[in-house]
Amino acid sequence: MSTKVTTTVISREHRNWVMIALLFSSLLIAAGYSLQHEFFHDDAFITLRYSQNWLAGKGIIWNPGERVEGYTSFLHLALITVVGKLGGDLPAISRGIGMASWFAICWIIAFVFRSPLQATHYSPRAVLILLIPSSFPLIAWSVGGLETSLYTALLMLLTYRFSQFDNSSDQPPIKLIGFGLLLACLTMTRPEAMLFVFITGLFTLFGNGLSSRNWRALGILTISFLGLWIPYFLWRWNYYGDIFPNTYYAKMNTDGLSRLSNGFYYLHTFARIPSFLLPLGIACPVLALLRLRFGEHHLRSLGRPITYMLTIAIVATAYVGYSGGDHMPAYRFLVPLLPIYAWLIAISVPVILPGLIKQTRWPVMIVLMVIVLLQLIMSNPRMLDARHRDPAAAVGQDVGIWIRDHIAASSVIALNTAGSTPFHAPDHQFIDMLGLNDRHIAKRKNTPKLTAWQQFPGHGQGDGQYVLTRKPDFIILGPAQGLPANTDFAASTDVVWFLSDQELAESSQFDQQYRMRKVTFQGASGKKRTLVYYERQAIE
Repeated sequence: MSTKVTTTVISREHRNWVMIALLFSSLLIAAGYSLQHEFFHDDAFITLRYSQNWLAGKGIIWNPGERVEGYTSFLHLALITVVGKLGGDLPAISRGIGMASWFAICWIIAFVFRSPLQATHYSPRAVLILLIPSSFPLIAWSVGGLETSLYTALLMLLTYRFSQFDNSSDQPPIKLIGFGLLLACLTMTRPEAMLFVFITGLFTLFGNGLSSRNWRALGILTISFLGLWIPYFLWRWNYYGDIFPNTYYAKMNTDGLSRLSNGFYYLHTFARIPSFLLPLGIACPVLALLRLRFGEHHLRSLGRPITYMLTIAIVATAYVGYSGGDHMPAYRFLVPLLPIYAWLIAISVPVILPGLIKQTRWPVMIVLMVIVLLQLIMSNPRMLDARHRDPAAAVGQDVGIWIRDHIAASSVIALNTAGSTPFHAPDHQFIDMLGLNDRHIAKRKNTPKLTAWQQFPGHGQGDGQYVLTRKPDFIILGPAQGLPANTDFAASTDVVWFLSDQELAESSQFDQQYRMRKVTFQGASGKKRTLVYYERQAIE
């Protein structure tokens, strides 16, 4: 009789806290979406141009006749294209996939997460509801047009399921096959997910001591992963000719010191904004593991899942720092780790504070509510930039439509805004002067450092002389609306000025062959735009 009563009490306590967390989180989600619903980033249009050409039967390309892998997420691109075959606006489809992924994250919290705790006054699920769906970075990138929320959902599904996996006894092969296929999908969404393949493989082999059973489990996991990943890798290697995506060469060519400096700045500015998931997500499990290691504790079985999730969090966070983060709003590279940090906090708190959890649930939950609510009060420029549409996307759209309507489709145009402008002028050829979609520029060696903006990931490459050898009909320097070729802008971080632009401005050949044009027009968005561009002159 007493056991039945206890079970009923536990269920009621948990249900009450889940309902409170749902109500609180729903209000914050509504606030976050109202603030960030206009956000859409220019780089999303790069993927959409590939999808546009794929749907048109031209191949998975940015420019007809040029096989360069200038996108990062094949799975995201494929999903957009499959849905696009049914009809519809590609940017809206991209947003729809992002929002569907956000709902999938909520579904994982509700139906996939299984708490290993038997706490009377504490609900880890309620903690996850508070910390994850209402996270403003996650909400921003659910509407931002890139693969971020899709990648987050896939990584969350893998880690939440694998943290429940017990390889101390025989497990159905179907589980391991599922993990392998999920890992392959992750690497097809973001190539750095190969880190999670190795970590998951190591924990499959050594999770509960080395044994023949673990070797068999690792074999099943590996075969199922390679069965999907190898055909994909061989196809893309044959199709594009490079082992890594072209974006890797364009973004990782920044010098190591600048990249590490940018990465440290990226991490510590994120750590200082609510909900403080990065520092809490690392500190809480470290303290929990110390208590489990050096003290008598009835939750000792939590050691393996906490160690697995903490390893994922530390390695992935370190990789983001090593890669330099990125220039985009709302901490895109750290969003996929939010469910990992939140899981570590939710599971570690009862280990760190067992007495508090047994006596009352109010202090922990109230503290979490307060720090989540602080998102409305405390922010920084990266988060504030997610409260409006990316300026490059907004201006680039109007410029692209103007090019479509006023410049012959046979023309070649060199520019830096590689997303919105080319997407809205689908019949024109473009040269991406930052190199994301240009193999030569991306792989340029011994790149000189001439401008302030070269320190930022994805903006370090350029080659003015190469651009001139391509003889583009038109060149747009700087941002989407263009800038005059004034070399004095190079030292100013307030003016967008890239390496190709600087080298072109210093070139006598450019000065002889191109003349500046300026046009003011009413953009499709309803705003008046002024476009500055250079037109190639006929050589007599």
